[in-house]
Amino acid sequence: MGQSVARLEDPRLLTGRGRYVANMTPPGTGHVAFARSTRARARITRLDVTAAASLDGVWGAWTATDLNGEVGSLRGSLVLPGGGGPPDHLLADGDVRFVGDPVAVIVAASPAAAADATGSAAGARPACRSASARAKSSRCRSRGAGASASGSTAR
Repeated sequence: MGQSVARLEDPRLLTGRGRYVANMTPPGTGHVAFARSTRARARITRLDVTAAASLDGVWGAWTATDLNGEVGSLRGSLVLPGGGGPPDHLLADGDVRFVGDPVAVIVAASPAAAADATGSAAGARPACRSASARAKSSRCRSRGAGASASGSTAR
């Protein structure tokens, strides 16, 4: 106690020779992204992922109608008294309960393709990859953190 410990990994990490799991992509790796609700409370009346599924590099796009029956309940062991707690299913079905509620899942060949497809699944404007492209076009949305879509998902 009270003694410094020599960190053996520091030279490798500080010189840029470190390897991170996020940078490793074995052949056939799929990247998952979720299209998420931008509304706090809304009824899902229509959610079409065919445009997202048809994008280059996208292997598949699914909604609650496609997956929830196959996956079954995800109810964990921590159920609140009175039946409260997290939703039972992977994707919002019928209505969304909060901003960020997942409404569609996309699997693609690259993280960028998956993220772009979340915008198509949500009916959002296309993402522009650079600040100069965003400045030239009012049709672009800025790329947000993670894979969340920035368009209305519940209609």
